Amino acid sequence: MPWACACWNCRAGGAGGRIPPYRHRQYSPYLLAEHGAGAAHPGRDALDWRLQQIHKDYIEDLWAVYRQQFGEWLGWALMRKQLSGALQRLRKRLGGARLARLQRLQELAFREHERGNSQAHEAWLAPLLTEYYDPMYRYQLEKHDDQHFLHVGDWDSCLAAARDWAEEASPGARESMASAAGAGQPLG
Repeated sequence: MPWACACWNCRAGGAGGRIPPYRHRQYSPYLLAEHGAGAAHPGRDALDWRLQQIHKDYIEDLWAVYRQQFGEWLGWALMRKQLSGALQRLRKRLGGARLARLQRLQELAFREHERGNSQAHEAWLAPLLTEYYDPMYRYQLEKHDDQHFLHVGDWDSCLAAARDWAEEASPGARESMASAAGAGQPLG
């Protein structure tokens, strides 16, 4: 079964879907969804599209889970602690000055979020994507340039390639691939 991941979200964070075991991924053909909105989101800037996805997964959905499980006050405190801790764990890789800048932006975003402006998180999420994650993923791709990709393209073309591969591979591969991907996107 092919292993599909968006280059910007394959290994990031813990809010994503289920990831098949490493050994399964090790021998699977890869699909590379490059940065960009793809045909499903014409005219949208790639960074804007990615920020929207990150905002939904790591701000809106996370807040909804914490609020539902712990209530407004404790849920807010726990979400802040999780996001602040996640940023802090990148200290060695970000460096002290960049971490301090992102922490200031994150703190301002939390204050704005409390006033009803959850979009303020883009102020720290955008540089985190462009200054940290993008270079890291480029490095990872260059480091493993021997990796064979079944398909490279935007999200929609990768989904089409996965569907085609599954139809050719076996009748049950589609269902297996859909459950393993965990991306929340139907493959059929």
